[in-house]
Amino acid sequence: MAQSNIQLSMLLLNIIDTLNANVFLTFEPEIIRIGETLSLVCTVADVDIINQGLIRQWTKGPELICYNGHPIDPLKYSEIVTKDNQFKLQINNVTESDLLCNYQCRYSFETQTKKKEISKHTFEYPPANETKATIKSNVSDESSTIHLHLKKVYPMPICTVTVGDSQMALDIVKHHTNGIYYEVYMIKRLANSIKCNRDFEVSCQLIKNYSIAVENIDPCKAEAVAFTDDSETGNELLISLPTVFIVLIVVIGFLIFKKRLIRRDSYQEEKNEKDTNSDVESQPCTCTSSSNVSDNSRSTTESETNLEEKEKCLSQYSGLGVENEQQKEYIRR
Repeated sequence: MAQSNIQLSMLLLNIIDTLNANVFLTFEPEIIRIGETLSLVCTVADVDIINQGLIRQWTKGPELICYNGHPIDPLKYSEIVTKDNQFKLQINNVTESDLLCNYQCRYSFETQTKKKEISKHTFEYPPANETKATIKSNVSDESSTIHLHLKKVYPMPICTVTVGDSQMALDIVKHHTNGIYYEVYMIKRLANSIKCNRDFEVSCQLIKNYSIAVENIDPCKAEAVAFTDDSETGNELLISLPTVFIVLIVVIGFLIFKKRLIRRDSYQEEKNEKDTNSDVESQPCTCTSSSNVSDNSRSTTESETNLEEKEKCLSQYSGLGVENEQQKEYIRR
């Protein structure tokens, strides 16, 4: 019974301490950036140490996001209880949905609700990593023009270009707003700025200064590339000319050889034909002319003998390659 009274007395003292305590909600760091970590700090006044037996609760609007150190999304939220009179809620990888919300911290029955104010001094949305400034050069008047397009930034940036020892601000030619964010188009024309190996540096000042990558369309580089290409083409021509010359000589030699071969074959054919005709003229033939056979009184045996001789003569002419039809006809007769 006595022990129960002691516990009840301790509970009443804790309630009295809590009723006397006030909680204060603050944000760390002072400047918020997308993708970084934001901490909500709940400070309990009039206590030296946080009593972890009492309720600690965090809400985002009407949504409960952490209760007594147990977050609904451990990857997104985590709670830290310090050794003094504070406990913190860390919001990892801050997104746009984490902004402009009412956050509330609760310690026992004490609460405070607060919204993080967004201003050009407390919030920054930097240019995207892939953002590039394009520099185009005009050889005719030796000028360069810088173009920069920032699709989404906050606050309104002040961008500059540095060439050598000179620094100039880019001019805003157009901008749009989407909520609190800006889409900005900038341009700057630099007269007498074409010099080979000259570096352009572009940067934008928001809360912090950000360096912007530069895509320089440099006529000096273009000339160097063109020179390199011509040299390579010249080398290719020097290499290919001897090859073409050799191939041409081989083709001409082949044509001459073929022409001589054709002439030799033609000459050989003519010579063979002459030799054949000579053999025919010199070949003896004992054929009896048909003019000598005029006597109708000769015997049948003599006629058959003459016919056999004609056939022999005809076969001799055929074996020698004689193709004169008149001679053949003469023999047959």
